[in-house]
Amino acid sequence: MSTDIFGKKEIISKIISFLYPIFAQKQNMCKLHYFLTIFFLVSCHTENSLSPRLKELDSLLTQNPQQALDSLSHITPTELDKNDRAYFYLLEAAAKDKNYQKISDDSTLRIAEKYFSQKHDYHNTGRTQYYLAKYLLNTNDPAAAFISLKNAEQNITKANPTDLYLLGLIYSLHGTIQGRQDNCQEAQNYYQKSYDIFSDIKDTLSMLTIAKQIAWMYMSQKKFEESENTLLNAIKLIENITNNNEQFINLHASLLNALSQHYKNKANTKKAIISGKQAIEILENYNLPIPSNLYCTLLTAIQQTNDTNSIHKYCNKMLTRAEQENNLLNLIRGHHLLIFLAKAERNFKQACTLQKKYIALKDEYNKQLKFNEIIRLEKKYNYAEKEKAYYKAQTKILWLCISILILLFLGSIILLYYTWRQRKLKNKNAQLIGQMAKVEWGLTLSKELMKDDSHQYARLEEILCRHATHIPQQTLDEFRSLHHDLQINYSQRLLLSLTDLNNEFTQKLKQKHPNLSPNDILLASMIHYQWDNNDIAQVFQTSLEAIQKRKKRLKNKLTRKQADIPNIEQYLIEI
Repeated sequence: MSTDIFGKKEIISKIISFLYPIFAQKQNMCKLHYFLTIFFLVSCHTENSLSPRLKELDSLLTQNPQQALDSLSHITPTELDKNDRAYFYLLEAAAKDKNYQKISDDSTLRIAEKYFSQKHDYHNTGRTQYYLAKYLLNTNDPAAAFISLKNAEQNITKANPTDLYLLGLIYSLHGTIQGRQDNCQEAQNYYQKSYDIFSDIKDTLSMLTIAKQIAWMYMSQKKFEESENTLLNAIKLIENITNNNEQFINLHASLLNALSQHYKNKANTKKAIISGKQAIEILENYNLPIPSNLYCTLLTAIQQTNDTNSIHKYCNKMLTRAEQENNLLNLIRGHHLLIFLAKAERNFKQACTLQKKYIALKDEYNKQLKFNEIIRLEKKYNYAEKEKAYYKAQTKILWLCISILILLFLGSIILLYYTWRQRKLKNKNAQLIGQMAKVEWGLTLSKELMKDDSHQYARLEEILCRHATHIPQQTLDEFRSLHHDLQINYSQRLLLSLTDLNNEFTQKLKQKHPNLSPNDILLASMIHYQWDNNDIAQVFQTSLEAIQKRKKRLKNKLTRKQADIPNIEQYLIEI
């Protein structure tokens, strides 16, 4: 397969060497480049794209997992692209699980989980997390397995469509985790969810396997009636299935063995022996290997009857099978039982031989326990080191975040300070602009007052009135008319000069009160700019009492349009 998929370089070079003379002419070189580019892209795509083949192997997992695992072993994952590599790692874990092989490392599963999670592929992410949880559970890390399994459950429920079979497996593994933690009720709830799902999708094999687990949970809670009913219903259902599949036969024997355990716990030795023998006979009839645990269950029941012949018979069979399985615990149990029988029969020589073998097996078992304990402690130490490194990295990130927050806080304070200072300078600048406007207004007013010679005309008029009998009446009238026009021209020119500096105020005032005269607007402008009454009197060339009267008249005019004006000065300042 690797030759078909990956060994194309020699073929491509031969094709290029064959086509080059054909396109060697100058006018055909462009066509050659175009052809080679397309050919190269197609060949690269064919080389790296294994998705159809991997999908075939994925579907083959349910029918022939051993063949799928053998096919995967001929693929080199480093030659695949990221997508196919992640898919390959997932299928490799699934194939090992289907073939009852333990996953030795979680690094490839972590790569697949990260990739599928980034691509938002909820289904494959959930599958990867399920196998990762099984690995963590096998390495005695139920807490991490529970978290991974919860993530798998969430991703599978997000996937469209939802993989109900995988969801049933997830609930089943949840039950296993809870059962190992002695949370029997919680485990039973998860097993029941799994049972309901397998029942809905009509997966009888998985459903009956879960039924056995539910019965074990009932036994753990001393609910013997519920346990018996569950096992009997499962056995009745599997007996009605005409299927010689090896998995169904092993499951049938396993259910009978569980029923034997149930009867033994209820002290019903007769039924326990019958169920135990039925479990062994079923496997013998189909020439299938009998697990040593089935013999062990039957022997614990037979011991209550003191049937020496049966004990010898099944104990020897158990020892033979336990040696094949390398099951030290059952070997120890068998030798201990044979020692007891030899002593009862006063065969002390055989008892001594068996005792030596028994001691040797116990020593080996204790060494294995110590070795396993050392491995467990090493794993725990490695996990603690990883956790320490993780928390160290998290601490660094936390300190970095705190430092950034402190810098942001200090930056905010500096920014607020400079903003406040700028606002203060802006207000000060606005005040200076206002003062400059007042000064400019005052200078304009001074210029106009300097240009005004009306007081000279007033003195001249007094002199002329004193000597009116010597001056013609027409000349006097012309003089008075000229004086009147001069005063009107002065008032309009003065108003224009004073109000031209702030058109906004005069416009708002005229909009609110259109009935005001130029002198009224001039007075209102002076009040708006908070002029002193003495200065206002000097401009209008009158007394302070006259200015107060003018203010009252102005207030009366303003109240015609707006009645609620308690203070004319405050009102004009706020416009």
